[in-house]
Amino acid sequence: MNRAQADSRKADSCGVATRPAIDFMATFDSPVIPQVGLTGRAVQFQTGPGTAASYCWIDGSQVPIEIGLTTLRQSFPEISSVSLRPGLVTIELASPHLWDSTLFEILSVVTETFVQKREPLAPNRNAERANREFTGLDPTSPRGQVRVRDALTSLDPAIRQIAISLIGESDIHAAAKAWRIAIDDSSRDVRRAAIIGAANSGLEELRPLLERALTLSDACARFVAVTGLDRIGAQRSKSALEPITRDQDARVRVIARLVLSGKRLGR
Repeated sequence: MNRAQADSRKADSCGVATRPAIDFMATFDSPVIPQVGLTGRAVQFQTGPGTAASYCWIDGSQVPIEIGLTTLRQSFPEISSVSLRPGLVTIELASPHLWDSTLFEILSVVTETFVQKREPLAPNRNAERANREFTGLDPTSPRGQVRVRDALTSLDPAIRQIAISLIGESDIHAAAKAWRIAIDDSSRDVRRAAIIGAANSGLEELRPLLERALTLSDACARFVAVTGLDRIGAQRSKSALEPITRDQDARVRVIARLVLSGKRLGR
C-alpha cells in the first residue's frame, strides 16, 4: 500500500484520529511486532524469517537496491533511515511524534513487503466446537442467561471466552463482575475478551479494571484498555496513561498519546 492508497483509505474513515482504534486491533493477529527503539524516533518491526539480506539506507544518501526500501522512501518522506537485518526492519523518523500519524501506514507496507507469505493456519477446532455449542442461543433469554453464566466456569477456555463475550448482552452489571474475575483467567483469549467487554461497556465503575489492564504483559490488552479509558474520559486516568505513552509496543504508545492529546477515537 502506497501513500496515495493510504490517503484514499483515510478519506473513507471518520478522520485520522479514528484510524488507530479501527485498524491497529487487527495488527495484533499479524506476524509483525512494532517495538520502539532506544531513541523513540526508531521503530523495530520484528518480521520473522524471510526478511531481505542486511542492507542500510540512511538519509537518502544511498540508492536503495532492495525494492522494499524503494517503496518506503517513495511513500514516506518522513523516514530518515531504514536498516534491514534478518527478521528485523528498523525505521527511523525525523521526530518521535511523526509516528502518531504514520505508524499504521508504515506497518502495512512493512507487512506486505517484507513478510514471507505463509500457509494459512489450521482451523482452531476447539473454537469451532465452542461456537457450535452456542449456535442459536439467545443470551438475553432466561435459558440463554443461565447457559452463559454456567459457561463462565467451564474448564474449556474456548467456552469461557465466548461466555465472557456474551454476558454483557443481558446484564451489564453481572458482566462487570464477571470481567473483573476474568482478567485473572489463565487464558490470554479470555482475559482479552474481558478487557474488550469492559472497554466497550462505557462503565465508569470499570475504570480501575481498565487501569489495571494497562499493566498486563499483553500489548493487545493494553491497547484495548486505552481505548476503553478514552470512552469514559481519559484525562481522569492521566496518571495511569502517561507511562503508556512510553510503552515498548509502538501501537500502544501511539494510541495513548492520541487519547491524552484529546483526539477523538472511533466509537
